[in-house]
Amino acid sequence: KGGGEGHAGREGDSVDGVRTDGDGTRTGRDRSTYWLRSLVSVDHTAAGRAELVDMDTAVKRAVMGADGRGLDEGIEVGYDSDGPSAVVGSEVLIHELVANLIDNVILHAGRGAVATVAVRRDVSEVIVRVEDNGLGVAPEDRPALLERFHRGRNARAGGSGLGLSIVAEIVEALGGSVSLPPPHGDRGFSVVVRLPIAE
Repeated sequence: KGGGEGHAGREGDSVDGVRTDGDGTRTGRDRSTYWLRSLVSVDHTAAGRAELVDMDTAVKRAVMGADGRGLDEGIEVGYDSDGPSAVVGSEVLIHELVANLIDNVILHAGRGAVATVAVRRDVSEVIVRVEDNGLGVAPEDRPALLERFHRGRNARAGGSGLGLSIVAEIVEALGGSVSLPPPHGDRGFSVVVRLPIAE
């Protein structure tokens, strides 16, 4: 379960002090370090100044930024939205939230999977649903996936077990909720985040 958008760089370059491969993605040995720093970021940024953040823009940028990594893994990540949908929060936290949702798909859905990141809004909430038709997880594993360091039995090697727990902590800091409902099809995985809409 992963972190942020890819950054261009040479092998051995670093992003925020974490070593990267030639395409800017984090190396396996440094992925857990990045997650731990992300948790610290949640703790410190949650107390920062609130601002209006458009979830439509944040999700669109994250999907576009992850396109190369998705192609490398044989995973298609699409985007759908109702249009501008503002929430009150931190741009840094929103970026971490969306990036972790998308990286979770890229790390665990499996080659050939198709995923959609959808932004919806209703009277009181902005809803972000990430769903794929990939490998999925066993139903009995689903509730614990929001806990730190928990990984499903079908999890691919290389994950840290922190990505979805970071999502849960960010959502809590922003006054929202996160759930892992069954996917619409007979396989795959879905995550639904609900955040209060900005008035």
